[in-house]
Amino acid sequence: MRSGQMLVELLLALAVTVLVLVALVQITTRSIFSTRFSQEQSQATTLGTQAVEWLRLQRSLDWTAFFANSGKYCLQKLLWQPPPPCLPITGTIYTRTVTMTPLALAGGGAMVTAVVEVVWSEGSKNFTANQTAVFYKY
Repeated sequence: MRSGQMLVELLLALAVTVLVLVALVQITTRSIFSTRFSQEQSQATTLGTQAVEWLRLQRSLDWTAFFANSGKYCLQKLLWQPPPPCLPITGTIYTRTVTMTPLALAGGGAMVTAVVEVVWSEGSKNFTANQTAVFYKY
């Protein structure tokens, strides 16, 4: 009778150990995914910021040409490239576009709204990091 009880106790201890190990594996897997996603999102934000800074330079170099850029452009190499398709930035998983919306203001002023979108895929899901900047003619 005593050996039967020991066998049940052993099976119970084994079941509890397996449950704890499965929980630890799930937590570790989620942690790894979250870390990787955070790194990818940070990189996407950096690429978006680079694009906004490049747009700021373009505005400063030649407002008239900058204002004339209307619509969507691929910014794979930070050049005005019309889509489609937008190729990934060399050596990365990211594609980067900008949508330019120029607007003439009353009194001779002008502004351009630029929405930079950086897109990447993880498995079957697509993720996006957007940055919006408004540029005025000085």
